[in-house]
Amino acid sequence: MKKYTGGMVWLAALSLLLSACGDFTPSPPPADSASIVSLPTTSAVPVSPASPALAPPTTAATTPVPETIPPTSAVATSSAASTSAVAATSPAVSPASPTSGVAGTVNSSTPAVPPGNWKEFVANPAGFSILLPPTPAPTEKKTTENTALGPIETYQYTLELSAANGIRTTYSVIASTYPTRYFRYDDTGGLKTLEEKRNALVKSSGSRGVIENGLLVGEGRSQVAGRELLLNLGSGTVSRTRLLIAGATLYQLQVRYISSPAASLEVNRFFGSFRPLPVKDVPPSELPAWPINNLKSADFSIALPEAATETVQTETTLIGPVETRLYILTQPNRNVKFSAGAINYPTRYFNQDDPGGKKAMDEQRQKLLTSSKGKLVEETPITYDRFQGREVLISMPGGGYLRTRMYVIGTRLYQLGLETRTPISSPSEAKVLVPTAEEVRRFFLSFAPAVA
Repeated sequence: MKKYTGGMVWLAALSLLLSACGDFTPSPPPADSASIVSLPTTSAVPVSPASPALAPPTTAATTPVPETIPPTSAVATSSAASTSAVAATSPAVSPASPTSGVAGTVNSSTPAVPPGNWKEFVANPAGFSILLPPTPAPTEKKTTENTALGPIETYQYTLELSAANGIRTTYSVIASTYPTRYFRYDDTGGLKTLEEKRNALVKSSGSRGVIENGLLVGEGRSQVAGRELLLNLGSGTVSRTRLLIAGATLYQLQVRYISSPAASLEVNRFFGSFRPLPVKDVPPSELPAWPINNLKSADFSIALPEAATETVQTETTLIGPVETRLYILTQPNRNVKFSAGAINYPTRYFNQDDPGGKKAMDEQRQKLLTSSKGKLVEETPITYDRFQGREVLISMPGGGYLRTRMYVIGTRLYQLGLETRTPISSPSEAKVLVPTAEEVRRFFLSFAPAVA
């Protein structure tokens, strides 16, 4: 297992992201305490037929990783190494919380950069605090959108700095508070909202490339999950964005800047200082922090509340052996099952027989339906960095559901499953709804595959 310092990974990634487009080669940020754990590349990754959350395949293979970022139209990243870069710029990446492969998981706690002369800005109406330069004061804008489920109230705070040399840096925080029930029932965990917001950011920016991570931010019971994007805007300008959901509020933290050691230092300070404020009449989370599980034998990492049990199966097919490796955590007292694993196909499969993995994902979805005896509720295309995937929601007989996310990356089909057998007949049964919205976010958004 290789370890890289935050500055080294950032330089490798951001250099590829920007200089591949012919604009300039950025300077690395100053060294800080951040470190990245890069998962080794092994030959296998798979699943067990015993669990409906991950069913073994009939065949499968690999999509080559491009060396440079393609032009604007493709949401892409430069290379496996480059995709670890966003994590490297995060203020505090715990060595125990790996950032790996395509998009590592960042576990951010206290700011890694001294506050200097920056001051705490507290936005009580929007429910957060953050460090900002002392002048000028940020501007505030409030909007309200009326929806069928209730109003969505948004506060936007923006601060723009202009240096003597004409270089501008823009800091902004957007806080959108949704109806209380929304991330609980209508978009459990906010996964769909985060996906839509991520796609809109990439499209509206005209980015020439994107590097992406999953995030676990904060410590203890205040740990929240989200996504982070680093967008190449051309001419040396980058935009770094964090999307986080805490309670009923979606926070969008964004900095637009010219890459340099000094700018990286200040961007780290900005992101690392963000804190959601306690919400009146809403009790604090009772969910303790989850550790990141570095599953080296399957080339991925993920956050789980407890240790999982590993099962391995190898199937002989006409195109060669297909190995499935599955990790299952069952909590019988809550009727909840977490499963994460990968199916490793022969090299030629995703290159020649099933480019993009559509057939493999179709087969897996059908196997999930057959083994669970459930009903397909929804099937949605999703994106992880430059890789396409699919989310499948299945209603289970007798109540409950199975939510599965699939991605084809390299020679592997990765699958994440979260299953509950708890009957939920109506939103009024809030007290028995498990898993919680925060558990859904932590599990799915902390997934980080390794890519050769």
